Amino acid sequence: MIEREGSIPGVPCWIDSGRQSSDAAVEFYGKLFGWEFTDIAPAEVPGQYLIARLNAKTVAPIGVAEGNPANPTWNIYIQVEDADASAKAILEEGGTVTMEPVDAGEAGRMGFFAGRAGAEVAVRQSA
Repeated sequence: MIEREGSIPGVPCWIDSGRQSSDAAVEFYGKLFGWEFTDIAPAEVPGQYLIARLNAKTVAPIGVAEGNPANPTWNIYIQVEDADASAKAILEEGGTVTMEPVDAGEAGRMGFFAGRAGAEVAVRQSA
């Protein structure tokens, strides 16, 4: 993968995985790619937020929560300048907003959408 400073609007900038359990993912991706995992979720927050690292660099997080889909998913985030404007544009183009943009702490804002054919994508607006 190409390393770069910052994120460019219109380009994938982040991936993560949502699932209901982490055991199989940690074993599978740990063996397959050599990823090492650290749970960074605060103790008072239910679930887990496991950061996968390779050679001390973050490669992808795995979010574990009861409300996640029964089948594990991988989410691809596209960098945008304005997550709310992206939601409006998705609707104007016949897509669907599956999760309205929300604040995501230090990560900025994020939202989930589906295109006209149903393919899902997420957007990320830097803080």
